Amino acid sequence: MMISSDSSACFEAVACGVHVVIIGNFTDSTSNPLDGVVASDCWDICYDAACMQNVLEKKSESHVINLTSLLEPVNEGTVMKFLGYRE
Repeated sequence: MMISSDSSACFEAVACGVHVVIIGNFTDSTSNPLDGVVASDCWDICYDAACMQNVLEKKSESHVINLTSLLEPVNEGTVMKFLGYRE
């Protein structure tokens, strides 16, 4: 399990099959780099110690992420697409 806030390391952990707990923000919106990217059973958001304890106690099933559906090779074409250039 990994505990983090807003970090690209959250994606890296999930890609390796590690469950991620994101620390919720009480005073502002919580930034979740995994929302809408990977299934919500791969991560939790916790705002307090009780939530964290519940996540630690529940039996976490391993998950498999299809990385080819999320990642692209880095080459001239994909970089130009990322930058918004059209051919």
